[in-house]
Amino acid sequence: MENLNERVDRTLRERNQLRREINSVRFDSNISIETSTRSSPSPSPPRATHFESTT
Repeated sequence: MENLNERVDRTLRERNQLRREINSVRFDSNISIETSTRSSPSPSPPRATHFESTT
């Protein structure tokens, strides 16, 4: 029984570590997306004028 408990503990620990890594990666990607949208001008104004001219 002790071996089984140790195995369960280890898998739980590994899962928590994986979850932590996934969360940090998600956080990083969110930051990069925000910075890229801020730095680059959004392509919506040209599209809006295009739609206005076609109607």
